[in-house]
Amino acid sequence: MVKLVVHGTKGVTLGDCERVTRNAEDLVEGGKLIPGSYVLEVSSPGLDRVLKSEREFDLFRGRKMKVRLQEMPEREIVGISEGTREGHRVALRADNGDVSVLSWSSVAKASLDPNWRLPSLREGKES
Repeated sequence: MVKLVVHGTKGVTLGDCERVTRNAEDLVEGGKLIPGSYVLEVSSPGLDRVLKSEREFDLFRGRKMKVRLQEMPEREIVGISEGTREGHRVALRADNGDVSVLSWSSVAKASLDPNWRLPSLREGKES
């Protein structure tokens, strides 16, 4: 099985997955990279994708996300990603404008907010 996950800062459309599928099929079949039959699976990480590294706070700068901290009792912070800071730290801006700078090691789970949309999409424009 060949599994490809398509990422994009502005989201991933069905058309994006179709293009990647066609290109991957051409590459695999044209180059005979995989002998015999194979299964190709192309997908996106989903609207509420879990962030796997602090680098993704830069990749998704300006996007709303939820961050659950490892402290006890657990605490969740919701805000807009302000990217990374020096020393393996990430920053979130709350609705009131306050910025929380958190050590990446204190993050239990960080995910994009699936209900948030780019401002231009709210206005009915394509971004």
